[in-house]
Amino acid sequence: MVLGTLLGDGHITKNGSYVAGHGLGQKEYLWLKSRVLSEFVHGRPSLSRKNKLGKRSVRFWTAVAPVFRSLRTLCYPRGEKTITQTWLDRIDRYGFLQAVMWWICDDGTRWGPEHSPSLMACTDGFLRTQVELLREWMTGHGYPCSIRMRHVAGYRPYPTLMFKIEGTVKLMRDLQPLIPVFMAYKVQLNRPDKVPYYRKRAKNGKTLEIRNQAKKMFEELSSQINYRGQKSNRSKTSGSTT
Repeated sequence: MVLGTLLGDGHITKNGSYVAGHGLGQKEYLWLKSRVLSEFVHGRPSLSRKNKLGKRSVRFWTAVAPVFRSLRTLCYPRGEKTITQTWLDRIDRYGFLQAVMWWICDDGTRWGPEHSPSLMACTDGFLRTQVELLREWMTGHGYPCSIRMRHVAGYRPYPTLMFKIEGTVKLMRDLQPLIPVFMAYKVQLNRPDKVPYYRKRAKNGKTLEIRNQAKKMFEELSSQINYRGQKSNRSKTSGSTT
């Protein structure tokens, strides 16, 4: 999971702590990540202050551990997250599709007409030469894609990985058995509307359990917000790494 999410929103601090953060709309997904790394997570996710748009995000962090220090060395060779062939080869050894599933959950974005299969990966945090490595890697695994420079007013052009139709269809079909049900809307071949898939279907016991746990936790957080930078009794007693 960590190797895949580092391609997306995951981060490892200089001292060797893994950090993940998402908007409130993806609280179930964040909770699942924290459960996957539960042996390293001693606290519970915290709720941030409102940003300029009036929105909050949630995040969790792990304790400092040698495994994360090692991955920091691998993925931040000069102190900055950098895609290298060594990193991608490590993913191939540990599980290509599993890592890609986490990456797409983090940074995969639907685009184009609602009834057409379309997928892109937001790679604006990487240089074009690094995104080219990703393109060759994914194409070599049978998921053809290309790079498009996106232009946003006020920002420099940045590279985005755009999957071609055949690559999109194949990737979505391959990921559907693996992807968490509350993120399945990202790999629907036909999306008749923008309502997340999990809100209407697939109410199995495991999904409901995760959803209910996340709902309860964030209801508690909403009533007693733990802002970043503030000390709390939980942080003193749980041994969480902040």
